[in-house]
Amino acid sequence: MNNNLFKYIGLVREGFVFVDKNDKKTIFSKCRKELIEDFRLDKNEFVNQWFTIAYFETKPLNQSDSSGNVFIISDMKLLKENFVPN
Repeated sequence: MNNNLFKYIGLVREGFVFVDKNDKKTIFSKCRKELIEDFRLDKNEFVNQWFTIAYFETKPLNQSDSSGNVFIISDMKLLKENFVPN
C-alpha cells in the first residue's frame, strides 16, 4: 500500500482526480463507498482540499488494456484547512 498527499480536483467519468504536490495527476478509479459519502467526492464539496491518501496501485484486469495501472483509494484523511505542502 502507498501513502501520499493529494489535492482533490474533481470527478470525471474515469474516477476521482487528484494531484500531488508536484502537480502530477492521478485518477483513482475506485474508492470505498463510505469515503465517497464522508467527503462528498461525488458532489465536489472538497475540491482544492488536501488529503493524506492510502491507496493501492494494481495492473488492469484486462491484460490487453494499455491505459496504465489502476489506482484504488483504501483510506483518506482531510488535512487542516489552508494546508499547503512543502
